Amino acid sequence: ATRDTAFANDFFRRFIEGREVAEYPALLAQAGFLVRQAQPTGAWIGDLNLTASNRGLLIGATVLEGTPAHEAGLSSGDQLMVVDGSAMGTVRDLEDVLSRHQPGDTVTVSFGSRGQVVTSSLRLGSNPRIEILTFEEAGRPVTTAIRAFRADWLGSKVR
Repeated sequence: ATRDTAFANDFFRRFIEGREVAEYPALLAQAGFLVRQAQPTGAWIGDLNLTASNRGLLIGATVLEGTPAHEAGLSSGDQLMVVDGSAMGTVRDLEDVLSRHQPGDTVTVSFGSRGQVVTSSLRLGSNPRIEILTFEEAGRPVTTAIRAFRADWLGSKVR
């Protein structure tokens, strides 16, 4: 497929110049790569860049829209004080609480925001990060077609 001009033209028209989103898992599977969620079962509230402070955990990162933390009303600069009844003194305290839950569970959070203490419900999610593994790493069979694709795609062009 690497010398397939029609494929290349269609791909560029639809996904590079156009607005469609490429189905990367299917495309990479042709070359023997598995795309999967890195932590599908662990509870997650967002990537918050937390640091311990005298009132709890200071959120140092922008709280991205759509994350559980954002949906609960948390913002950058807020102090995460209590999660599921546990005081937040260290990042490990939050990790301990999250380890007792699954994505989809709802916990109560209390946080300081603009001089007020706010209590809110937070529905835990799963971390959307992905990882890419070779089929060999994932314990999947590598077919003759995959080996041929890899050789054509990644093989040396120097003669």
